[in-house]
This record gives sequence, structure tokens and C-alpha cells, in this order.
Amino acid sequence: MPRYDGISVRRLPSGRYQYRVRDPDVARYEAKTFERTKEDAKRENAGTAAGDRWAENQLARFQLGQATAEPADLGAVVAAYLADLRGRKRKGKPLNPTHVRDVERTLANLAAACPGVDLNRPMPAARAIKAWWTALEATPTNEKGKVLRRNLTLAPRTRQRYWIHATSLMAWAVGEGVILRNPLARVKIDTEHDSEPVVFTLTQARAIVAHGAVDDPAWRWVVLMLLGGLRRAEALALKWEDVLWPQHLLRVVKGKGGAGRLVGLQPDLRDILAEIGGGPDAKVRRIGSIVGDLAKGNRKLEWVAFRRLLVAAGVEPDQGKGELSGRPVRLHPHSCRHTFAALMLASGFDSMLLRQYLGHCSDAMTTHFTKLAAMFTAEINAEHWNAGELRLLPPTVTLASDTTLVP
Repeated sequence: MPRYDGISVRRLPSGRYQYRVRDPDVARYEAKTFERTKEDAKRENAGTAAGDRWAENQLARFQLGQATAEPADLGAVVAAYLADLRGRKRKGKPLNPTHVRDVERTLANLAAACPGVDLNRPMPAARAIKAWWTALEATPTNEKGKVLRRNLTLAPRTRQRYWIHATSLMAWAVGEGVILRNPLARVKIDTEHDSEPVVFTLTQARAIVAHGAVDDPAWRWVVLMLLGGLRRAEALALKWEDVLWPQHLLRVVKGKGGAGRLVGLQPDLRDILAEIGGGPDAKVRRIGSIVGDLAKGNRKLEWVAFRRLLVAAGVEPDQGKGELSGRPVRLHPHSCRHTFAALMLASGFDSMLLRQYLGHCSDAMTTHFTKLAAMFTAEINAEHWNAGELRLLPPTVTLASDTTLVP
């Protein structure tokens, strides 16, 4: 197909025509496909009239932007973006101050490392920003700006979060018309993560369940995540009214993204809840939160309670260092959910139904745990588990009844 003035046209196997326009500033192409109409069939040249118009307009925009775009200093764009960010609201409330401070520190670091960068020159700007990101070294500070540690390489997840802040800045600048094109739109970065999520071993999971501290809100919280696959906030918000005894289900009213779902009630978890709350045949039904008041929403106190529970159950929270990142690997509350998913898949449970239980948005998120399930397969097969039925509560353990929390 012909190529002229930076525009190329080719016919696809589907019969549509693809137009590609070369952006001379970033040495990349913008592409779009068009359907050939009856009027286009009368043309002598290949392509479509609509495609010709789009390609000519796109090329003119590229050339005009390259020749006449006003300089957009990175420092000035960062200042304008942060001013807009501080005034934003979500559901009528200001943004999380911790998130705003994190963005401010990241972009201030970026502006200081790339002085005088013109964002309307995408190629040089992209090179400068990627060089900043590649050479990132952490200088963690407290709220007063005091440096806490020096010469510490950032964890891969943290470096990726910093890159997200930079790309959000560019997307905002394009949307506000400050710059013509996003210089980071086609820049690819490579981040090294530890290969798999952290999970409990079968022995560790059984030690936690057998700990049986029914009067401890942290134990109830961890058991709901470990035997129900609930997220941290979902387990904290679960109420006795959400236990559907006849259907053997747990009802998550408001999960991630505000969506609700139903989760299968494991036999072990059913026995634990029945021991605590009296079960479906109890004369007096409990109401309110199952976990109770745990840390009053303070994430740091939740983390302290979680680690204290692991130590009391004989489980070491620290699991060494990651092979790829070299960062400390620690068991965390979300490890309970990962362990639940891996155990369910290892027992032969259907992945599609498990996806509904976990509230995942795609099959890939659920099947990601297939590799983790392999570490449990031998033990589970030796114990002849039923598909989707976790056996973490030893039959010899008797839970102490709790009568102090009955409303």
C-alpha cells in the first residue's frame, strides 16, 4: 500500500484499512482502522475517505505541535498538578492525606531530578524521567522531612508506585491541555517482584486455627480470612446476620469496589462460629460484628495484633528475604486469603466458582494461585480431602466457649 508524507495505508485480512501516521517527535506511530464504504469503492486509490481525513489531520497536529507548542516546564506542571490534587474530593471528602503527601514527595523528587525538562518535547522528557526512575534511591523521611535512612534501594513495588504517580501527572497534563502528548504513553518499564505471594504452610495454618482464642478479636479476624477467603476489611465488617446457616454461606455486603457476593461456609468455620455464637439452633441469636472492635480502624494496630497472634500460635511472621527483590518477606493479613485460594485449588475445587467466592474480576487473578497450590497438593492428597473442603481444625481441639460477648 502507498506511503506518503509520513502516512502509510494497508489492507487488513478483515477487509478494513489501517492508517498509520508517524509522530516525528517520538518516532512512534498512531494507528486507526476504517471500514470501506460504497463511495470508497469508486476511488482509484486504496484506503477510505474518512481514513485520509483522519491521517491528514493527525499528521498536521503532529507537525503543528512540534513547531509551535509552547514549552511546558516540568516543575511548573508539577506545581499545578499538586494544587489541583489538594483540592480534589472523593464522595464529598478530601483525598487521603497520606496519599497526597506520598504524591507530593514523589513529584517533588522528580522535578528536582529533572530541572528544565520541557514536557512538550516528548522524546527528551521521556528519557529524563525514565533515567530518574531507574536511578531511584530511597531517602525515607518522616512528616517533618527528617531523613530516617540513607542509601537504601527502593522496593520494586514502591518504585512502581512512583512510576504510577509520574504517569498520572502526564495524563492530567494532557487532559488539561498543558501538553500535547503524553511522553510516557509508550515507555515500558521492568520491575522485579518476588515470584509468588506469601502464604502460610499447612502446619502454620493449622497452628493458628488450633490456637482457639475465641475471646480474641484478632483470632476471629484471622480465622475469617483464612477459612473464608475474605479480605481484611470484609472480615472486619462481617456481622452475625451475614451468616446464612441454612444455605451454608457467608454474605459479603460490601466488598472491594462496593460489590457484594456470597462465599461458601467451610465446615471448620461453621463449627467455630457455632461454638462462638450458638449456631442456627441457638435460642438467642447474636447480632452485630463477629470480630468486634479490633484496633478501631487503625491499620498499624491491626498489624500489631496480627503479629502478636502469630507469635502466640507459634508461627514466625518473618520468612527471610525475597529471591528477586532482596526485601524482607513477611506474613501479612492478606496472606490468609492467598492461603485459602491455594488450598481450595489444591483440593480440586472449581476455579470458576472460587473466583466468585474471592470476588476476583478475572480468571487470571484466580488461576495465578495454581502454582502456589502445588506446594499443598501432596499433603492434601495424602489426607484425602474433599474438593473445596478445608481441614484445618484438628478433631481433638475443643474451643473454649465465650459468654462475655453475648449482647
